Amino acid sequence: MDFTIDPDTVAIAEAVLRFVEREVLPLQERHHDLLGSERTLFDASGRYVPEVLALRQQVRKRSAELGFYTLFGDEKLGGGGLGAQAMVHV
Repeated sequence: MDFTIDPDTVAIAEAVLRFVEREVLPLQERHHDLLGSERTLFDASGRYVPEVLALRQQVRKRSAELGFYTLFGDEKLGGGGLGAQAMVHV
């Protein structure tokens, strides 16, 4: 079995890493007081507080804009159709 990672998959993985470094980590740092404790992440019923849901939605939308959100989904459904080997690498 060949486990060679093709250049396109390597490029995608590097792009995802840059996205996390440039957009996700700074958000996490700016909202450390909120994200840094389970006491502030969740409400009394155990659900995420609205502020956390808003941050998650922001990251999800941006990742969708960049084409990352559905990388591994079926192409018939609008996904990237990348397989298991690419998923493990990314």
